[in-house]
Amino acid sequence: MRLIKLVNSGEPATAPVLTLIAPTSSRSGEVVGLTATVAANQNPVLRYRWDFGDGTAGSGQQVTYAYTHSGKYKVRLTAETVDGPEAFMEQELNIEGDINTRFHPSSIRPAGNSTSCLH
Repeated sequence: MRLIKLVNSGEPATAPVLTLIAPTSSRSGEVVGLTATVAANQNPVLRYRWDFGDGTAGSGQQVTYAYTHSGKYKVRLTAETVDGPEAFMEQELNIEGDINTRFHPSSIRPAGNSTSCLH
C-alpha cells in the first residue's frame, strides 16, 4: 500500500474534529461499544487509540470493552492524522453493579497447617 501526501503550504495542518459515540452508563461485565468518527473533509486519520480509564487500552475506529468493576471512568480517544496534529476527545462512563463470582479471597487458606513462617 502506498500513501501519497499532497501538501498545501498555504494552510496549516489542523486536527480533525472527532465524534465519540458511546453510552454514558453501563453495568459491570456488559460489553460496551465505542465508535469514533470524523467528517469526510477532515485531515485523514491514520490510527485511533483508546484509553478506557482503568489501565487498559485499545485501538481501531470501533472497539468493544467490558469493565469488571463499578466506578466512573474517563474514556479518552486519540486520533493520529496524516499531517501530524492529533485530535483528542474524552467522555465519562459510569459503570454500575458487580460481577458475581464464586471466588472469595477470604476463603483461601494455605495448604498444610494454619500457620506459616518465613525464613
